[in-house]
Amino acid sequence: MLLLLMPLCVPASAVVSYRITAQNARVDVLVWKRGLLAGFGHDHVISAGVIQGSLLFDKKRPSRSRFELSVPVSALRIDTPAARQRFRRYFPKPIDQRSRQATRANMLKKIFATGRFPRIIVRSSAITGIGPDYQVHLQVRLNGVERTLVSRIVLDNTAGVLSASGHLKLDLAAFGIKPVSAVFGTIKIKRHVDIYFSYSQRLDRPPGTSAGR
Repeated sequence: MLLLLMPLCVPASAVVSYRITAQNARVDVLVWKRGLLAGFGHDHVISAGVIQGSLLFDKKRPSRSRFELSVPVSALRIDTPAARQRFRRYFPKPIDQRSRQATRANMLKKIFATGRFPRIIVRSSAITGIGPDYQVHLQVRLNGVERTLVSRIVLDNTAGVLSASGHLKLDLAAFGIKPVSAVFGTIKIKRHVDIYFSYSQRLDRPPGTSAGR
């Protein structure tokens, strides 16, 4: 399906296809608390334990590249020690397993309608700019709602490695998601979350492979 998105004028030899998986990509969502008793709650980091997708990379014109990925909601991980370590400037303290499990169950029930919408789908519709800084237009489908978002992305394909990283701020209310609250509303999560993503792929790998970092 992604191949149909590529401009017809692009020579086939210039385009290489790669898989996107949790082995070569990472998606982390930072969730912030607010409210009168926010000091007694936790900020959280949600990580994609499973990522399925594909990338069509145009070696001559990177801005013509396209990608699509899908994240199963059931595979989301909450506050893993590795994720909190990655963002230790925001999350200096670990959270015990029991609290992580309770938070995950609460979020899956109140934020993500996993029964009706089991996957989060993201695909690029356009990439603009001159490298290494680009603007990528994304079609994000979450909880049955699709919105167009724009994110800055840094793309580098030197030294035989294709790498990309970026940050996106997402408004939960735009997807019909009401912030989760606790203790009679004195602790709530903020409606805006921060999403950080990265990708790394050796360009000398055969097309269709996923081995990256």
